[in-house]
Amino acid sequence: MADRVRRINSAPTARRQAREQRPWADEDAHASETFAQRIADELKAQGSAVIAAADDAQRESARKAGRRAGRILGRSVRTMVLSDGRVAVWEHDRHANPLQARLDEQRATRILDEAYRRNGPLLPDLSDGGPR
Repeated sequence: MADRVRRINSAPTARRQAREQRPWADEDAHASETFAQRIADELKAQGSAVIAAADDAQRESARKAGRRAGRILGRSVRTMVLSDGRVAVWEHDRHANPLQARLDEQRATRILDEAYRRNGPLLPDLSDGGPR
């Protein structure tokens, strides 16, 4: 009969004592959960997010938060470090869902319409014999 042996540091009391010795751990967990929720909101609205990161530790933290954001949404996401050091997070199969593709198309059309209303047409009016 095999004994059920646990590592001493995996016991619940050992984990609690380790947490008590690191009071900032709960604050860090809360901050990373909040960060992941913000990324999830961006993914839900846009389908992607780009996060600025200064060093490798921040890049790894951003990628971890991006994967957590995917789990929050229940969607598969990809993360990648861009050449300028920023971290990109995106849903790779977002357009596989026809409803999501239609919503994204409507959102893009609405944004373009707003830009045209604010800035006018992109080409000069050629009807008055203007520059050619």
